[in-house]
Amino acid sequence: MATVLSLWLAARCFPGIEVNWPLVALGLTAIGVVASHNVQAIWGKDPQCVVIDEAAGMAIGLCWIPVTGPHYALALIAFRLLDIYKPLFINRLEKLPGGLGVMADDVLAGIYTSMILQSGTWFASQCMG
Repeated sequence: MATVLSLWLAARCFPGIEVNWPLVALGLTAIGVVASHNVQAIWGKDPQCVVIDEAAGMAIGLCWIPVTGPHYALALIAFRLLDIYKPLFINRLEKLPGGLGVMADDVLAGIYTSMILQSGTWFASQCMG
């Protein structure tokens, strides 16, 4: 997640830098499926040292939300809770074969995170004018 945090900080600290979060998420996911599939042959199923799945999920969670400290913090909290407790069919995706199973649960947690934050942002804008 350090990569995602670095990109987010760059987007926040240097207004001229635009991070295309959907492209970052797509790239991390594609690389993650291949890399985690290959790593499983060496380290076993879903090794804890592989974290590209969390980075991809967090990048997805940051898609289409404002780049602010509170939004990042809420995205991190929502994503971690969804990743740990795995509600709403997230746990079923872990059973997919190979690298797809490693990545899919975090991708769905990231999608849910983005949906939660987008909904919350929209709701807050409606309530606060």
